[in-house]
Amino acid sequence: MLVRESLPVRVSEALGMGRTVMPHISPRRARAGNAARNTVEVVLRGPGAGIAGPERSTLMRFVAPRPASGGMALALATTAALSVSAGDPPRGAAEFAFVSSSGDWSAPVELSTPATGGARGLEIDANALGDFTAAWVVDAEDDIVAVIKTAGSSPGAPQIFAGDYDDPDVAIGGNSVGVLAWESNTSDETVYAASKAGSASAFSSPAEFEGDGHTSPSAPPSAQDPIVAVNEQGTGMLLFERDYYTPPSYSTLAEAIEGRVLVDPAANTWSAGADLHANPREPRNTEVSVAADGSVFLGSNGFELGPCYYIHAMVMENDGTGSGGGPIRYTCGGQLNGILPSNDRLPNGDVLMTYHHHTGGGVYALDISKGRALSGSTDLSSQEVRLDDPDGSEDGVWPRVRTDAAGNAVVVWHDTTGTDSMLARFRPAGQTTWGPVEVISSGETYQGDFSFDLDAAGNGYLVYERTDGVNQQVVAAERSPGAAGVWTTPVVLSTDQGIVASPMVVAAADGHAFAAWIANSGDQVYLSSFAPSNPAGPGGPGNPGDGDHTAPRLRVDGAKKQTNKKRVVINASCDEICTVTAGLKGKARIKKGPPGTKKNVKLTLKETATTLAAGRSQPLALKFKGSKTKKLVRRVLGSKRGKIKLVLSITAVDQAGNTSQDTFKVVLRRG
Repeated sequence: MLVRESLPVRVSEALGMGRTVMPHISPRRARAGNAARNTVEVVLRGPGAGIAGPERSTLMRFVAPRPASGGMALALATTAALSVSAGDPPRGAAEFAFVSSSGDWSAPVELSTPATGGARGLEIDANALGDFTAAWVVDAEDDIVAVIKTAGSSPGAPQIFAGDYDDPDVAIGGNSVGVLAWESNTSDETVYAASKAGSASAFSSPAEFEGDGHTSPSAPPSAQDPIVAVNEQGTGMLLFERDYYTPPSYSTLAEAIEGRVLVDPAANTWSAGADLHANPREPRNTEVSVAADGSVFLGSNGFELGPCYYIHAMVMENDGTGSGGGPIRYTCGGQLNGILPSNDRLPNGDVLMTYHHHTGGGVYALDISKGRALSGSTDLSSQEVRLDDPDGSEDGVWPRVRTDAAGNAVVVWHDTTGTDSMLARFRPAGQTTWGPVEVISSGETYQGDFSFDLDAAGNGYLVYERTDGVNQQVVAAERSPGAAGVWTTPVVLSTDQGIVASPMVVAAADGHAFAAWIANSGDQVYLSSFAPSNPAGPGGPGNPGDGDHTAPRLRVDGAKKQTNKKRVVINASCDEICTVTAGLKGKARIKKGPPGTKKNVKLTLKETATTLAAGRSQPLALKFKGSKTKKLVRRVLGSKRGKIKLVLSITAVDQAGNTSQDTFKVVLRRG
């Protein structure tokens, strides 16, 4: 999982322009069709529009010639919806599927309400189970708003934290643990952090964190720019800058970047702070990524008078310990000033970072071992690799890099030469050589804001802003996995939504993603979700023509000999999202139990069920139930040579309803 945060940056720093933008950084099939046509589907679900019952659905399909621009003819879907609906159905009753060649983007669902519109500073995240969360600021009131959407459910009502606040960040990860953080707006004195335990549907009341000031030169306490992450182990992490001061001959410095670990999500208690990086020079454009070992890597570019640009790098472990941090340093005022860094983690915990040069241009990639990041010795600029063409035919900015579970990497950037293109390159796992440049789109009028993410299987998701000459649009494209992966034709997610901003995308479970953006000049926040199409037919899951008939690959393992008198524990995993149910099969067999014990007895084990993320092994505990069963287990396992042989039955069901079954034998004996 990735959690990302970008602070505002002057485009003049990157492109020589004069406006302020927010380059958002997004850290887990194809429906058959005629390549010469575009298909627009209108799916009406739930009450309203003449459909009886929340589970009933009607599918309408329209086929239109491919527009010259390569985009989707979405006006047809809108017109069709108006002609079918009688009046205005309740919000969420109608769903329009924006069909790309790899899957379907759902119709936009509004996350905001009239009281929570006027949005700025949108941030989103999702986990491998399909949980989603978003946060933003209500511009007029400076309130923080958060929305939580659990997997398989509609988004919850907006949760409002009223006050004078700014700069939210939000994350959700393993065990559905969530973290929300923000800062005070006008004073920069306090950072606030709220948490969500796995079963909770809302964030807690916030904890408050402040600095302790700086002595020489004297400066008051401050805390600002919070960044959060939640790893797959369910550990929440908070990082923020504290105690800014201005020494002679320097621009503003922070005394430290401080890190804390969430000790108890239900109680919102945090560990003591640990300084990860001392005296970073005005950190900007910060991004954090999470490794499989639970550690987070923080990369940001700093600034000081000169102008001089630095890229700071630091690591915090799952237990809250971390590095002293260090810069990837460039010559002050020279041609190699790195800015706008992006990073992700490789399977072994090492870091892949990309950035572009402020002066002289160019998009670059750099590998940093976790050990080097922990040591603080991170000046590896001599090993950077340029990704765009140095002959002047390409001039890339804002590169965004993501890795999949195998270690494959994809980087996407915006090329600012005459072609005005979105470009990408792929790097196979275990290699240092990047593949050829991939053209995602070209000749469009970009608005300079995009977001990119990869899921664990290597599916890529890109959303960005463009204009068709009249209207601003949020569009999406996907990339299939591997070196031979191809990009789909971009499709429009927003229609007639005025001025749009802050398009963001996060990958969820394999083949699934969420996109969100601000529409109508900030008045509304919208969400669209992506699901893969069925390869063999036009129907969606549960509809006629469903082509997904492949059973999930279920794997069950664990200790075959166990000694616990209260429960039996096994491990289960699937190659895709699945719901696993485990229970006892038949009777238990007793060997060498106390005198008078039957050999074949009926024991009661409480059946357990859980939803597994794709490729993630998770323990399942089956507890003995009932006084007779518990008493018998204690008697048999209390005897010197007593054993109980059990056969467990495990069933896995994927999202299309396909089923796999397995059995697992366990012997209980005296410990």
